[in-house]
Amino acid sequence: MDTKKITHIVVDEKFIMSAYRQFEEIKPEQNKFCVLVDDLEYEFIHIKPKKSIIKLTKTMILDEMRKLNENNIVVFHSLDPRFFDFIFALNEKVKVILFCFGYEIYGDGYFFSRKKVYTKTTKQVINIGDIKVKNKIKEFLIPFYRRIKPQIPLTNLEIKKNALARVDYMGTSFREEFLNIQKLINQKKQFFNFWYYFLEEIVDINEPVLEGKNNVLIGNSTSATNNHLDSFNFLNKLNFKDYSKVIVPLSYGDPVYGEVVLDRGEKLFGDAFTPLKQFMKYEEYVKIIKSCSVAIIYAKRQRAIGNILALLWYGAKVFLSKDNTFYWYLNRIGIHVYCIENYKNNKRFILLNEEEVLHNRKVLMQNFTRTKLLNQLNNQIEELL
Repeated sequence: MDTKKITHIVVDEKFIMSAYRQFEEIKPEQNKFCVLVDDLEYEFIHIKPKKSIIKLTKTMILDEMRKLNENNIVVFHSLDPRFFDFIFALNEKVKVILFCFGYEIYGDGYFFSRKKVYTKTTKQVINIGDIKVKNKIKEFLIPFYRRIKPQIPLTNLEIKKNALARVDYMGTSFREEFLNIQKLINQKKQFFNFWYYFLEEIVDINEPVLEGKNNVLIGNSTSATNNHLDSFNFLNKLNFKDYSKVIVPLSYGDPVYGEVVLDRGEKLFGDAFTPLKQFMKYEEYVKIIKSCSVAIIYAKRQRAIGNILALLWYGAKVFLSKDNTFYWYLNRIGIHVYCIENYKNNKRFILLNEEEVLHNRKVLMQNFTRTKLLNQLNNQIEELL
């Protein structure tokens, strides 16, 4: 009997080496990572060359896809539009897994209205750029027009939906996110649970609980989906007056929106406002996370998961939106995490105590360690094979 093979379709992205290590750990020498490049002379930025990591052009990957049979599993790491043709080239007996990064659905106005990710104040300072209703109606009517004029070509949305329809397993980090994605695309899938990073890769699990921290972290980038301005307003309502710095990562994203955040932050917090405008090494960023006793991530969709796990481990009181599926997941597994919209404004703001921090660490250790996640991945792949 032929050995089962796992083919991964990827681009040169920072998460890929972690996926490579995990899959090679559970199924050594059964993986092939096909990295899509325009030119074989391309030099990797994030990926480290290995025997089973190969650079291929689109034509070369299409040839690879056509050769696969029922002894193969194909894992698409994100749904880059350039991957659509690879999906359509597959034999119907090949099992397909899509590791959904989120942008494929939340960044597409036909699946998810951009208005839903912004809070009231953010909407006042940005151009939302949502898809017009007339365009949505036109997209809806095209399949009916095609009954009269079969020559009408498929729209980009129809092609994307067809590609999604070929996916057997939707890979997300937790079930709440999977259910939300499934609802948004209006297609039934099977759940594949996958985390790109272990807890041990995010934090030092041997480090004791630190005391005397009094900084606040807000958001994780210069993306308006962090809703910085309403995060600032929320911080002022907390009655937390003992902070030294209000730290706001602004090293990448929309620079025009970033100027609005800088202006408002300086006016509200003065010298305490500490924007992080430059990229820094992860070790340096972790030092900043360790200094924070409060974190406000006002994203109305899943984002900054690694940051949030690190903040929880190092003892921050973390506030998330009720519209963020990660809030409900953390709540379900028993983490002390707080909802921005439902938070009761007490007269005296109380930070997490040592018992609560240790409880959060215990739950994190139960769910996100290397051993736990590798066993989980191996069991799922064994089932598929």
